[in-house]
Amino acid sequence: MKLLHPLFMLGFMYWLYMQRSLGISILKRHGRDVSGEPSVEELVGKHRAWGWMLVIYCFAGLVAGAVLTKYLYPQITIDFGQTYGHGYIGTLSLGCILMSLVLGLSIKRVMKPKIRDRFVNFHTNIVYLIAVFAVLSLLTGVGVLVFGPGQAEAQLINIAP
Repeated sequence: MKLLHPLFMLGFMYWLYMQRSLGISILKRHGRDVSGEPSVEELVGKHRAWGWMLVIYCFAGLVAGAVLTKYLYPQITIDFGQTYGHGYIGTLSLGCILMSLVLGLSIKRVMKPKIRDRFVNFHTNIVYLIAVFAVLSLLTGVGVLVFGPGQAEAQLINIAP
C-alpha cells in the first residue's frame, strides 16, 4: 500500500515525458503534413486531452497522497507539514501544470507572432520546472517512506508553564 502512491508518481513522470515528446513532435511538424501519419490538428487534440488528464492525475495524486498519509500515519496532525514538504512540492507541480495548460489553451488566441512565440517557448519549457518539482516530490515521498513522518514544528517547541 505504501508503494502505490510512488508508483503512480513514476507513472505521472513517464506520462509527463510522453506529453513533452508529443508536444515536441507537434512543434517539429507544424506547418507540414506527413502522409500516412496523423495530422497536426489530431496531435494537438491528443496533446490537449493528455494535458487535461495530467491535471486530473496530479490533483488525484495530491488528494490520494493526503488520504494515504492520514491512513498510514494516523499520528500525523499536519499532513503537509510532516512530509518533508512533499505535499507542498506536489501542489507547486500542480500549479505549474495548470499554468502550462492555460498557456497551451491560450496560444491560438494570441495574434502577434512575437508574443505567440514567447507563449509557445514558455509553454514548451515549463515542463522542465514541472519535472524538477516531480523529482523533488518523489524524493521527499521516498523520505517519508524510509524515515517516516517528520516532527511538526508545534511538537518541537516544548511550552511548559
